Amino acid sequence: MKKEIWKDIEGFEGLYQISTYGRVKSLGRYVERIRCGQVGKFWVDEKIITSCRCTGGYVKVTLCKNGVHTQKMIHRLVAETFIPNPNNLPQVNHKDEDKTNNHIDNLEWCTDLYNKCYGTARQRQAESLKGVYINSKNPNAHAVICEGIIYPSIKECAEHYGIKPNTLYSMLCKSKKLGKKWENYGFSYV
Repeated sequence: MKKEIWKDIEGFEGLYQISTYGRVKSLGRYVERIRCGQVGKFWVDEKIITSCRCTGGYVKVTLCKNGVHTQKMIHRLVAETFIPNPNNLPQVNHKDEDKTNNHIDNLEWCTDLYNKCYGTARQRQAESLKGVYINSKNPNAHAVICEGIIYPSIKECAEHYGIKPNTLYSMLCKSKKLGKKWENYGFSYV
């Protein structure tokens, strides 16, 4: 196993570090605190910070600088600190699809589309969308499932099949009104 490497977190130099294993530590330092009504400088030992899972399953940590608390996603901290991003890609993908595994070898920079379609993402997305109902009339706000393929929007699905987006949207609305479980001509949407 590779050796764990620690580097300062950008914007929090001298305060916090992130490791190639996805661990965050607070560095030992003097801090000003009020104790017994007196302001003084007190030593705080270096320690690994406890992280927590947020909605969506990602792991985050809270950092503090000058009294301001900031939450950071650990996978992004690892990627920003250790993984070059020459193409300025916007997202970080977990190769094993485990959002809690923030080891440098499990992360890669990617596009939004690549991240959405990676591994079993489409299958998991289809499962999570079952029983979800629309609440907007915006055709671009809904995913569409056709022949087992999930399209991020009605517009993208329509373009793939050479149909006008409004026509597809109209077909889907008719199927909803007719109670056909959101299906019409092999399409369904959520």
